[in-house]
Amino acid sequence: MDSIYDKFTANPDLEEESTLLDSHETTSIFSKISSAISSKSQAINFGEKSQLIKSKASELQSEAKVFSTGMMEKYYSGPNYPAATICFVVGMLFLLITVSSLPMLLIAPGKFNFTFGIASSFLNLALAFWQGPSTYLNRVVIESNRVIVAVYFLTLFLAIYSAFFW
Repeated sequence: MDSIYDKFTANPDLEEESTLLDSHETTSIFSKISSAISSKSQAINFGEKSQLIKSKASELQSEAKVFSTGMMEKYYSGPNYPAATICFVVGMLFLLITVSSLPMLLIAPGKFNFTFGIASSFLNLALAFWQGPSTYLNRVVIESNRVIVAVYFLTLFLAIYSAFFW
């Protein structure tokens, strides 16, 4: 790439005008031109560096997002209405069995416990598939509901476990 000085001296019209100027003015004009060129090249260089920095920052941000918000956003899955419908129907069938076993609650509490736990699990799965599993989990585990949700799922698991082993 030719420098501005070469272009300036290669043009005969400009050389004639430059002879009219004294040497001090020519030197100051040349220094102004060269400083303007160097500032432009630095700005272009900073532009390239800023693009590189932005790309690296976006890569780091996407990696940090996985660790800060969990794997849910990385593996997002949208609503699955057929699976939600199947889980809802199965959950309602188990709920029907639960209601039909209410008269036997005092004699066989394990059957009621098991069918109610399975019905509740399938209805939760239906909600998860209806909203999208990652969206559902993000809504369920918000800060204010964590203890309640943990107690609910722990008791649900223990209820199903106790139906088999007690």
